[in-house]
Amino acid sequence: MIQKVLSKEIIRYGISGVLISLVNLGVYTGLVYLGLRYEISNIIALVLSRVAGFALNKYFVFRSTREGSFWREFWGFMAARGLSGLVDYFGVILLVDQLHVNEVLSKGFVMVFVIVLNYFLGKFLVFRRKESAALSTEDTKDEQLPF
Repeated sequence: MIQKVLSKEIIRYGISGVLISLVNLGVYTGLVYLGLRYEISNIIALVLSRVAGFALNKYFVFRSTREGSFWREFWGFMAARGLSGLVDYFGVILLVDQLHVNEVLSKGFVMVFVIVLNYFLGKFLVFRRKESAALSTEDTKDEQLPF
């Protein structure tokens, strides 16, 4: 049963991760190609993808519906993503400035690491639930949705 829930959650995380990554990489790439410096482009892409990421993680991936938890989860999510955002930001700078890797390729490499980090931060710090409540809530919702 736990494997079934975990597998569905990981699939949902993968789907939302692809969408969030497309927002992040799309905004970043578009701004770089428009002539904006890559550092500024990266900050704008990070902020926009974090806002989209909160909604997808809260309602689609972890299905958090606890009453009164919105702002706690929002600020916890933003703090966790702030940490991973620093990893993203300085990782890209390290690859571009020190290792002379292409700006877009650097962003892609760093994003893979950040995606894994974000899953664990979201699951164990931001949207954590008691095991019994998580399973019963998950079982009910999984009957209604294919994921």
